[in-house]
Amino acid sequence: MRWEELIEKPIEEMSEEEVQALIDRLNDAQLSTLEAKVKKAARRRRKSEKEKKAEDLFEKLLLKGNEG
Repeated sequence: MRWEELIEKPIEEMSEEEVQALIDRLNDAQLSTLEAKVKKAARRRRKSEKEKKAEDLFEKLLLKGNEG
């Protein structure tokens, strides 16, 4: 049985295997969501690090320009 059909079935009518299959599917979905959130946070952090490096470089260039 496909999980889409399984979620329509009342839990009282599900076999133990069907309940476990549904739990496994929900766990997979939660892990996928968590993985996506972690990847998004990592991209944001890398972007922030790049922006900080760019700002630092810009400040150094401004200081050198002011010295000369």
